[in-house]
Amino acid sequence: MTQMIPIKLTGKQLADEGIALAKDHADFVTPNWSDRIMSLFEAWVRKQDEQFTITHFRLYVAEHHPDLVPPSSNAWGAVARLAVKRRLVHNIGFMPSICRYTKGHPVRTYVRVV
Repeated sequence: MTQMIPIKLTGKQLADEGIALAKDHADFVTPNWSDRIMSLFEAWVRKQDEQFTITHFRLYVAEHHPDLVPPSSNAWGAVARLAVKRRLVHNIGFMPSICRYTKGHPVRTYVRVV
């Protein structure tokens, strides 16, 4: 019998897997969540003249489109990654989180691509 060697994933790989699972779950719970949230993000980001975090968008969605709040907060990572990939935004650094649950730890800060 052969011995199974455990494969150690990097932190980035684990994050990628978690975000993908959360996005897929959001799409399952809310059909077409990914497409709908990205359309909303594209419209929202066009109005952003200052730097922002994904938490700013998350709070906007919670207030104005609560039907699009995903079942897991990990799905918000998919929004950020897709926005960067589609060149809607780019990361300019970090700022303390405004979310009470993360207690001010650094989060990525973005600006829209003109």
